[in-house]
Amino acid sequence: MDFNLLRLGVVISPRGGALEKMITPVKYFVGSPIGTGRQYMPWIEISDLAQIFLFLIENQKSGEIYNAVAPEHINNRQFTQSLAKALKRPMIAPAVPECLLRILFGEMADILTKGSRVSSEKLLNLGFRFQYNTIGEVFKAYFR
Repeated sequence: MDFNLLRLGVVISPRGGALEKMITPVKYFVGSPIGTGRQYMPWIEISDLAQIFLFLIENQKSGEIYNAVAPEHINNRQFTQSLAKALKRPMIAPAVPECLLRILFGEMADILTKGSRVSSEKLLNLGFRFQYNTIGEVFKAYFR
């Protein structure tokens, strides 16, 4: 039996995880982009991720590689600005310098500073429809 390989973006959930860690500095007015902020930040809302698993099982698609990421291409600066706007906070802190991240995280800093621009086109071509196409839609639903 063949299995699919899913490459995941940052999973966004209203209950903890990555978003909770991103919210805290923004709430306290120190939210800021990481490094240049220009690095792409592929993301996926958790319910869309669950639906992708079901969709691939139900459509008997196997032996393929899919990017489980939202259709929107957004960089770290845009993501952080959207979060600050949703939380009604200004984004006034300077960007977190890459050198500081290297000191704190070593080579793992690459995960935060490099980013990647990946596409969900393969899933869309199969007929999958995302509930959340943009991070703005997610934040609107989460922070009403």
